[in-house]
Amino acid sequence: MRKYIYDVENSEKNQILEGRYPIYSNNNEYIAYQGKDNKLTVYNINTKEEWKSISVGSNQSFIFSPDDRYILLATEYKDIVNAEHYKMYIVDYKTGKKMKLFNGDGGKPGFDWR
Repeated sequence: MRKYIYDVENSEKNQILEGRYPIYSNNNEYIAYQGKDNKLTVYNINTKEEWKSISVGSNQSFIFSPDDRYILLATEYKDIVNAEHYKMYIVDYKTGKKMKLFNGDGGKPGFDWR
């Protein structure tokens, strides 16, 4: 899917990325999304710089940290008897490093930074 920024005053549209599940950072400077290559991609709207890190899929959700330096990532999966489980990670999207926080039983919970 293509994503655009629209300038209402000039009636101009500029394509900024192709991908899925876009979210804005807290300061509206970055957009994180699943790229066409299935990598977690973060795009800086002002500088047009882009970081690609870990592979992500439709069974994952993500959100920026309050300072926009990290991404909290939730992954949902099913075991051999089809029971739902999840894992939570922190991702440093500029280095591509991923750190597991914890895992749990049941479907992926709603989550936020606090």
